[in-house]
Amino acid sequence: MRARTHGPFLLLATTLAAASGGCDGVIGDGDAPNGPTVTPTAECSPTADPIRRLTPTEYVNTATTLFPGVVLPTASPIPDSRVHGFTNQSAGQSISDLGVQRYEELAVAIGEAAAQQLDSWAPCSDDSDACAESLAKELAFRAYRRPLAPDEEAAVTGFALQARGDFGMTEGMAIVIQGLLESPSFLFRPEIGTATEEGATVPLDGYEMASRLSYFFLDTMPDDGLFAAAADGRLTTPEGVEAEARRLMAMPEARQVLTGFLGEWLGLYRLEALSLDSQVFPELDDQLRADLEASARAFLDKALWDDDSFESLYDGSFGFVNDRLAPLFGVPEPGSDELVLVELDPAQRRGILTQPALLAATSHGIAHSPILRGVTLLDRIACAPVPAPPPGILDDFDPVEVPPEEICTTRDQVAKTHSVAPACQSCHVAIDGAGFAFENYDALGRHRTEENGCSIDATGVLPGEMGEVSDGVDLSTRLSESPQAAECLAAHAFRFALGRLETKGDTCQIQQVAEGLLTEGKSLQTLLIDLVKSDAFRRRPRG
Repeated sequence: MRARTHGPFLLLATTLAAASGGCDGVIGDGDAPNGPTVTPTAECSPTADPIRRLTPTEYVNTATTLFPGVVLPTASPIPDSRVHGFTNQSAGQSISDLGVQRYEELAVAIGEAAAQQLDSWAPCSDDSDACAESLAKELAFRAYRRPLAPDEEAAVTGFALQARGDFGMTEGMAIVIQGLLESPSFLFRPEIGTATEEGATVPLDGYEMASRLSYFFLDTMPDDGLFAAAADGRLTTPEGVEAEARRLMAMPEARQVLTGFLGEWLGLYRLEALSLDSQVFPELDDQLRADLEASARAFLDKALWDDDSFESLYDGSFGFVNDRLAPLFGVPEPGSDELVLVELDPAQRRGILTQPALLAATSHGIAHSPILRGVTLLDRIACAPVPAPPPGILDDFDPVEVPPEEICTTRDQVAKTHSVAPACQSCHVAIDGAGFAFENYDALGRHRTEENGCSIDATGVLPGEMGEVSDGVDLSTRLSESPQAAECLAAHAFRFALGRLETKGDTCQIQQVAEGLLTEGKSLQTLLIDLVKSDAFRRRPRG
């Protein structure tokens, strides 16, 4: 059986493409600063709120939630582009002919599978108009994640009755499901707000808040508890939002999603493509890549959920090690293929930035890269990204010849090359100064004090409040007390939660959210709660 594509829910490429225009645009001021710095006079209200489409993960999870017990197709929508380090950003979402075709194919396949197994998920399955009408209304409410307007309900039920009459219950429901899954109301997350008051912004309604909370914490559609909170008006106040947020954070799915956010923030995805010279690093294989990533995720999971501590994130002297990773960490083998929590030498390892996975993720070829480490530190930790090189800057660039006797360490090579090349100096003063703080670690993150028989200089310089640091451990300890690092983490959490870069009107709220990271307790979970209670999360620009 193949569901037919016709009726009022037909998804045309032009309709989807038109809707996707909201994914790339913003309402109001789209001027985004490099980081979460704000002047005291900045207006503290959101000035942008693009319409987002379900990410491939959200799509698959939502379909799975809609049809529990149904074996769904293994395919997923076309992946989106990674922007600002994340794959859920509106700026990375676009629509292509192939993307539209994939949505149509998925809708047909899911519709057929779900219709064949009505007994596993549907409240009724008898071949009657009453059942067809009831299923269509309930499914549309859940697929659209909101109550239907009267004209929508009439269209949905009318289409269901017609489809059943023309094709029978099973094929008729397959057609209805296909139509709902191709609807922009399913594929997109329009959060319009309610203009019930004066001002530059309007509050989201309860159902919009339910979706925003659920997709942030769980990567899927709202559950019955969120729908009930929306219907009761409990999501229109910060207190009601906090209550539901804490309920969601207690779910296992939230632990995975939010630990995943930290992994994306720090660029752990780079480990999949880590390529080092096999003659120099013969131990690097797919299993070691997987172990490195799993170890870093276990560190982040403990810092966020068990310790719930900003200080632990940047200054914790622990790690997760198995027999393959022990040589990289410089600890005895624990006698296990599984990861084991161990205490590390605090003079060598403190916080996530000195974990081998993070250090290896910024390596390539035959050595570590102070440049990639510096760029990552400036962008992800300090929110002081260095702009891309101007077009053509290297067209007439002549490499600097440095006498071999002046080069012993990687730092020597980088410093002597960039310090005498005018085209490089302006950017590399910041990049290299940050990256040099991790010279005590090789391309796989092993700690060392010498390179090629020469003593290592791991002193570094960071922009802003940090200034000079003696090495990566010193840097990490100071980051655990740093307002700049706290604001930068809050800014990345904001980007992940709202699928967009912050604008000038958001930055003062980001600062307010970050304040809790530097108070007693330094709770990372409170950062997330304060974020969803903020006006930036609960409101959108009028217009």
